[in-house]
Amino acid sequence: MIAAMLEKDQRQLSRASFISKKAFSPINGGLLLRKGESFIAVHNGSEEVFSGEEFHCVSDVNGFKYTFVQAVPHSFLMTERVTDRHYWTGFPLVSATGGHSIFVLLSSVRRKVILLPCAEDDVYIVVDYKREVLTSPPPIVPC
Repeated sequence: MIAAMLEKDQRQLSRASFISKKAFSPINGGLLLRKGESFIAVHNGSEEVFSGEEFHCVSDVNGFKYTFVQAVPHSFLMTERVTDRHYWTGFPLVSATGGHSIFVLLSSVRRKVILLPCAEDDVYIVVDYKREVLTSPPPIVPC
């Protein structure tokens, strides 16, 4: 599975991987991720929310090392192809899809987020405190 993600022959990768509970990525000014933390990463061309489980480091025959995050994906809640947002905060909502975990390259992680339980079961608010600020329309001031 990891060899397919790297588009390499399985024989070019080490048979064993180093597994850790945390990993550091120098991308975006440096980011330390720990087991159980949630983050946004680019996966299949779009940003998705994940909860990290373990970190795997493998090397190829040339000695180059790749670090992966084994993580559980959370899917955004959608209504008519628009992401549902929390009424008061404007943060997006995700479902707690406790399904299978996948491997994501550590270099594709963009930023950490916090998942807060919502009033509904299995729904979380994605507190993305490093997101780009959404522009709001200018206020209307009566003359």
